Amino acid sequence: MPERTRLERLRAILEKPYVRLSLAITAVILIGLAIVYIYLLVVILYVLVALFGTQNVQLLVTTISALGTVASALVAYRLYRNSVRGAEISVAVEDLLEPETEYRIRKTLAGAVHIGATQELFEKLHFEFPIVWLNSGPSGGAITNVELRLVKPVSHFPTVLENSEASEDNISVLWSMEIAKPEERIQLDSVRLPTFSSGSQNSMSIGNNESMAVTAKVDLFLMDQRKDARPPLNTWLKIQQGTPFFEFKIQWKTATKSGLKRNERSFKIRPRFGEPIQDVPGVTVA
Repeated sequence: MPERTRLERLRAILEKPYVRLSLAITAVILIGLAIVYIYLLVVILYVLVALFGTQNVQLLVTTISALGTVASALVAYRLYRNSVRGAEISVAVEDLLEPETEYRIRKTLAGAVHIGATQELFEKLHFEFPIVWLNSGPSGGAITNVELRLVKPVSHFPTVLENSEASEDNISVLWSMEIAKPEERIQLDSVRLPTFSSGSQNSMSIGNNESMAVTAKVDLFLMDQRKDARPPLNTWLKIQQGTPFFEFKIQWKTATKSGLKRNERSFKIRPRFGEPIQDVPGVTVA
């Protein structure tokens, strides 16, 4: 609507008699209240002077004025801190997650292998859980170097085979984080959706007071150090008996004016899985 049309409509409303009368009555009431408050203040000061003396009242007024100055300084300081504080990005995730887990094992090698292909024998756990990135700061910011690490159980288990040969079982982690509802973040045909994943340069910007829900997908592999020749001696069932709760740690860096600030958040997961699914032998092209 043009600005002139709005002014004309406002002028037409104000020219109506009942509108003018209402405005006049409101102005009179406000002026009357102001006068009453002034008289009330004078009476209060007069009573205080009569009860405590002029010097004590002056001291009280000076104290109140000083407290008002201190309060104004504190407000100004908080406003200044908010202006230079920047982004404050954190992670919200349940401290004890119990996701449904897919348990797969592959302990049989394929009969024939093509040239240039390898085989891997393993036990694998796959589960998913939600994570929310939160920016509670007064300005937008960016996160980078996002990593998801397994802290417990340990990643290496020394073993002894039946022939007394020393070996080792290892745990490796593959993970990714995908935006739960990408259509609410950006248009699908505009730019590539940001996705965090293991082994990648992970970064994403988050606006002030914005939250970002992602779904973390995790694969835990248990393999012998000679994964192309024999399966692991340990099993996930045995490992979970010794370590019922798997501890993870999310690490990331927040971009600030002074550089990159390192952050981390630890949480625990208790995978819920039953009998394993026997995976068919497979090969991987090198």
